[in-house]
Amino acid sequence: MSAVQQLYAAAEDAANGKLSDDELLAACEAAGAGISDREAAVAETVLTSKLDADVASEAVEALRRGRGSKRPPPAHTPPLSARGSAPPPSPGVASARGGAARGAAAARAAGRAGRHGGMEPPLARASRVHEESCAVRGWSVRARTAPIIGSAQLDALSGALGGVLTLPEMVFGNSGLALRHDGSGLSLRFDAGDALRAWRADDLPPLKVSMAREWQAARVEEIAKQQAAVLEYDWTYTTSYAGTLEWSPPLLGGPGPGPGGGEGGAAGADGGAGAAAAEQPQQQQQQQQQQQSQQSQQRPLPAWQPSERQIDRRMLMSKDEPILFYAEVPLYESELDDNGVCQLTVKVRVMPRCWLVLLRFWLRVDGCVVRLREVRYFSRLDAQPAVVIRETKHSEGTMAELAAAGAPASAAGYDDADAATAVFSAIAPQCLKRFELHELVLPGGGPDAAADGAAKQA
Repeated sequence: MSAVQQLYAAAEDAANGKLSDDELLAACEAAGAGISDREAAVAETVLTSKLDADVASEAVEALRRGRGSKRPPPAHTPPLSARGSAPPPSPGVASARGGAARGAAAARAAGRAGRHGGMEPPLARASRVHEESCAVRGWSVRARTAPIIGSAQLDALSGALGGVLTLPEMVFGNSGLALRHDGSGLSLRFDAGDALRAWRADDLPPLKVSMAREWQAARVEEIAKQQAAVLEYDWTYTTSYAGTLEWSPPLLGGPGPGPGGGEGGAAGADGGAGAAAAEQPQQQQQQQQQQQSQQSQQRPLPAWQPSERQIDRRMLMSKDEPILFYAEVPLYESELDDNGVCQLTVKVRVMPRCWLVLLRFWLRVDGCVVRLREVRYFSRLDAQPAVVIRETKHSEGTMAELAAAGAPASAAGYDDADAATAVFSAIAPQCLKRFELHELVLPGGGPDAAADGAAKQA
């Protein structure tokens, strides 16, 4: 177990009362004596995210005291570059490497605060549980950000996916976004678990970075002689996931105005989103949920149909449309063993007359390829019947193709998803691989309407 992993475990024990403050500080000081500068930055991020502010401050100071010792840091082990050619690492090695990488990704993401207009970036907010909700004109919206899942949940997720060798270093398995049309009971849900299931189902051929190709070419005879296992899987975690459509019970304890005080109101985690539901007897609430679940399972889901309707971007850009609710939820991220970065996030914006969701997968494999997969959902709140427009847009280009189009040929030109979007839109539109428009006409009734009708007849 690496020093960062040990500190992560110590911080969890301290947060759960299994480790005293003195024991935690001693562990931090001892760990600080033998870690590199980068590991120290990762460790500080871990401590800050897991502990209360006062305890975290003392723990960071202890870590820095340990860093002041004369003990040299351990030698750096270069990352595995021969993708798809090496035997699988032992569970212990994989666990340590994954934990350190998760911390490194968190430290790198936390440094991007300036790109969010001074606001906390979503990965920083996700170091603690944060839930927000909103209800406006027949729609309920709920966004939840939570810390990355631990090894036990990662193992369970890996098993559910068929025992995959690796998963992204940062999986926000308890985070997600859901939008529910209260008149029909239909919901659009976005979460990491379903996104990774789509990744496994896609089963794209693996990319090989240049170093891997050179490594294999130089060892053809050795690989054949030793009958080395060749691991063929999509290690970039590219997913075709476009969200999950399902019938669902009310998100906010029931249809209607949100808990923030009337239509368009928003509330945070402590805003009393479930206050109305809490007033009902628990047994009655469970019975209603069971009835709604049974009714939902019996109803087929409506199908998306090809469409020529476009997203009303003029309405989205109108200065007369204030933003009532906004949230950005990270789903997973990986640094791909220092070969690049991939990231899946979902954003939602609610305005008085419409809402917009952007689900974005972004990938950069250094020296190889840049990939962008975006799915946008849009619905006007003043339309009858309610219609949701889905716009699917996939762009991809090798570094050579992008350079030929006049785009940057180095990783520095694709520092984040916004930069990649700008390049594909303005400089390299020929890299567009897929563009589709679909629409979903929402039924006026649903499980809730049926339940209301039955109650009125009774």
